[in-house]
Amino acid sequence: MPPRPLVHIGMPKCASTWLQRHLFIARNGYGKALATKPAHFALIYPDSFCISDWSEARSMFDFDLGDKVPVISLEVLVGNPLTGGENGEGNLHRLSRVAPEARILLVIREQQAMLRSIYKTLVNFGSPLSIQTLLDNDLTGTVPAFSLSYLYYDRIIAAYRHVFGEDSVLVLPMELLQENPDAFVQSINTFSGIDSERYPPHANPNVRENVNRSLLDLEVKRLYNRFIARTRLSPGGFYKPTMIGNSGNLHIPAPAAVHRAMERRFADKVAAMTAGHYEQSNAATRELTGLDLARWGYALPA
Repeated sequence: MPPRPLVHIGMPKCASTWLQRHLFIARNGYGKALATKPAHFALIYPDSFCISDWSEARSMFDFDLGDKVPVISLEVLVGNPLTGGENGEGNLHRLSRVAPEARILLVIREQQAMLRSIYKTLVNFGSPLSIQTLLDNDLTGTVPAFSLSYLYYDRIIAAYRHVFGEDSVLVLPMELLQENPDAFVQSINTFSGIDSERYPPHANPNVRENVNRSLLDLEVKRLYNRFIARTRLSPGGFYKPTMIGNSGNLHIPAPAAVHRAMERRFADKVAAMTAGHYEQSNAATRELTGLDLARWGYALPA
């Protein structure tokens, strides 16, 4: 009987590319049930109610890779951060139809650090919003937008446990990867049923896949998104780029003191605007998982 598939559902900005390129590979006992981009088009991209034959959808994935653990790794199965994760529950439904026997891996991250990375992602993909407007968006309209509730991890965990079973969901903090990468990798291997003697854990945690961008560079890109680019997120510009992620990216030389000051100011804004927002959710996550979240700086009730 082949190993049960492992589905890595997110979160975005939690070492997903590193996992895909350095852990979920053949020499570590894993194999791709389907490459990332085709898996995205199979599970996430289709419109609602358009999949009528779930057996056909399942047939797109190869869940029999001999002794290798089949992996689906899609960090936005938890939902698209651009739209506040509004498609996350629909993705859960689709996944349960395609791979009901799957084991689920969720990697989380302290929310204020997450918001710095998510802000970069949103600006890269065309958002013209400042961090203040992003976190406290009282603009009128019904278009899905980023929501602070996207980072209520307890809701995601509870939903996946309800569908796949308590023992079939593993939650790990990204901070563990940074603090003790061997323990992080071993936890995933043990959960996945990897034979550690045959496939000794081997993954270099020092490799960085996504280079951080300065807030100064992001501010230039945000203004480009607002006034120049014409996209679905900001249709008022005069230039329609082919790919927004590749457009308007400039590196602005500045003294290190300027970058440090901008980072401090940004962090202070995020801290002030999220104060009291995640404590109860983190307490519920701690209760569900047994993780010592206080150790890694997650906000918790006093």
